[in-house]
Amino acid sequence: MSKRARVKTVLAVLIATAGLALLVGGCVTGPAHAAGATPAGTWRGGSAYEAGGDPYDDLGVRYVCTITPIGSDRYNALWEGSYVTPPEYARMTQYSGELVKQDDGTYECVGMAYFNTSDTFPPETLPQVWVIHGEMEMPDSNTVRFTWDTFDVYDWHSEPFVDPPLFQPAATPIVEVYKRFTVSGG
Repeated sequence: MSKRARVKTVLAVLIATAGLALLVGGCVTGPAHAAGATPAGTWRGGSAYEAGGDPYDDLGVRYVCTITPIGSDRYNALWEGSYVTPPEYARMTQYSGELVKQDDGTYECVGMAYFNTSDTFPPETLPQVWVIHGEMEMPDSNTVRFTWDTFDVYDWHSEPFVDPPLFQPAATPIVEVYKRFTVSGG
């Protein structure tokens, strides 16, 4: 397997679980949404390696996702992956992004992470910018589902979502499912 193919495979897995995911179309419905459930909280989940696999229960990339309110119907999201940095890279950041509630009850989501090949400090190279875009829905108060429609890599001097990407590490859509991490008691 070529180095580029390995990177694409690793990246596809990372993106699939990265955290910030798109809704598979439609709107948020059901009693949990009607009762005012919000995505704020700590979540655990990710995506499956295999196409058609269960994003939560099958083997795949896993993340801890923390969603924090930052304004009216706006949230900050952080995805911390439970995997090693791909072999072509020396360092990477967690994914960080925003969720914005739409009129239909879904959330538009964007996120980014930096991947750098330099293993020195200060770094000898500028990082690549890995971005995701999609939608999120809350089927119930303890589940969020991201569906990513974009997963692209840009060089540092490019403008993500505007300039042509360097490459797409994994095919989209990527579906991620997360369950709320809760504390029992008072």
